[in-house]
Amino acid sequence: MEKIHISNNIYFTDLLTMGKNVYLYPGRFYALFNKPIFAKILRKEDPKKYQEFINIKRQNYMPDIFVFKVSYLLNPYMRLRYHRFKFDTYKELGETMLSYGPIVDVYLKDLIVYHLLSEYMERMRDDKACAKLYKYVKEAEKSSLTNPNFAYWTLAFQLASSKTLIYKNHKFTKPEDFFRETSVLTDLFSFSSSFLKNQCVIAWLSFLGYTEKVNRFKSLSNLSDSKENEVSKMLAKELAKEFIH
Repeated sequence: MEKIHISNNIYFTDLLTMGKNVYLYPGRFYALFNKPIFAKILRKEDPKKYQEFINIKRQNYMPDIFVFKVSYLLNPYMRLRYHRFKFDTYKELGETMLSYGPIVDVYLKDLIVYHLLSEYMERMRDDKACAKLYKYVKEAEKSSLTNPNFAYWTLAFQLASSKTLIYKNHKFTKPEDFFRETSVLTDLFSFSSSFLKNQCVIAWLSFLGYTEKVNRFKSLSNLSDSKENEVSKMLAKELAKEFIH
């Protein structure tokens, strides 16, 4: 195959190697994949892949999704790679997702929202080999339609098989420790006013088995907006009662 350049110093001479490196230069490859020269070379090298490439282009995917799909068209054998991330295991993916807590990484969320992770698992036949994880992924994709951040964190804990919350670089294994530190570093009353919007913590508590308590907190928040301060006080009191002894 003739050289295909994505910069003056970076070029590729085979499709498999190109596919393995797409995740490192998503912007440059997006530009390349939209040039006639790429389609011309692909058609010459592999007419079947060329036709699949044309079918992908017709779907008008957003750039990152388009690049992801073409990368696996070029190299269907590689482990999970997406927008500068590379993962050898699903556990590693979950641990990376958790490491940013409470911030959701928008690129890793793409894997769920746009069903890229389940597509990858099916391609690798891990939908059968890792059936339990595949079930979690499909549930997260469905949940992401209504609450993408909660789906993200729930799946992260499941993939990592971890009960540890990483919150602003601090690690917590017990809710009591988290809420006790929260009451010291910030006003628990102030925290309680936004607590139920914090999907990272909510997903963690649910993963630990505190779903009923979380639902009770949610029921408190369903009071009218005119009683916002009163609700926050009630929620702060409940948090202290349940988790700070």
